[in-house]
Amino acid sequence: MESELLARFVASRPGASPTQEDLHAPMPMFSLPTMTAPRSASLLVALLLTVSTSTPAETYRFEQGADGYTGFRDTTLFQDLPGNAGGGIDGIFSGTIRTSFLRRALISADLSSIPADAVVTSARLEMVVERSGGNFGDIVYGLHRIQRAWGEGNAAIPDDPGGLGATAEIGDATWNDAFFTQESWSTPGGDFETAASATANAGQQGATVTWESPGLTADVQAWVNNPASNFGWIIITPEEGIIQRVKKFFSSEAQVNRPVLVVETEGPPSTEEPIPLHLVLLLFFVLRLWWRHFRFLTFLT
Repeated sequence: MESELLARFVASRPGASPTQEDLHAPMPMFSLPTMTAPRSASLLVALLLTVSTSTPAETYRFEQGADGYTGFRDTTLFQDLPGNAGGGIDGIFSGTIRTSFLRRALISADLSSIPADAVVTSARLEMVVERSGGNFGDIVYGLHRIQRAWGEGNAAIPDDPGGLGATAEIGDATWNDAFFTQESWSTPGGDFETAASATANAGQQGATVTWESPGLTADVQAWVNNPASNFGWIIITPEEGIIQRVKKFFSSEAQVNRPVLVVETEGPPSTEEPIPLHLVLLLFFVLRLWWRHFRFLTFLT
């Protein structure tokens, strides 16, 4: 029927006659990229066939004082001085001092600027060694996820290196207390996961230490999804008990070389439903008819 109509229209044009190519021009099978149709049709198809999208990747860099960020907290627990704290000192300590007593460092960062539904693809914590006890070289340090909230005050002694801390204030984290005089740790020295989320070697003075692992990424993902569970990490070396295996890291109170947490994310997949098959088929046949009509009108003009 369509071929007969086409032949009549062509015959009505002076000096024109239909050819086999006119009557039997092949019709493409839904190959939109080869169509010469108006662009709006292609855009419509692309829109209708889109079933999922995600937001672009984002990189978040957290450093105390950078771009107004004030979300880092860090302090030291002093085993031999359970009434002392170090929240205001320019460094935090971890390891065993020459008198065989332990130091443990706590650190956390506010991640509330990351959307709660973001997918964390990587995370790394960077810190710089300020001092190295006994001038020992590389010492392995692990980041262990802390299991409960803790406090940070401003305990410090002016012009003191901070190795002994200063008298704790109410609410400070100390060796015995998560919040001094208010709430004790279940176990003196802090409540934390036994397994380290990440480990890294800490070298001599000035060395940068970078912790990065799937476990660290999983910690950050959990905290992004549930900010109330973000208690940060405690920094502990497996060499605890060996004297002078201790490091002082620059803290968020330092003037230089402050801790940096870098988090990379991507947006979650959209919740759009796939287009039902019957609608896809309907779209196909509508476009097929539209294509025939388009070719017919193009020929006439």
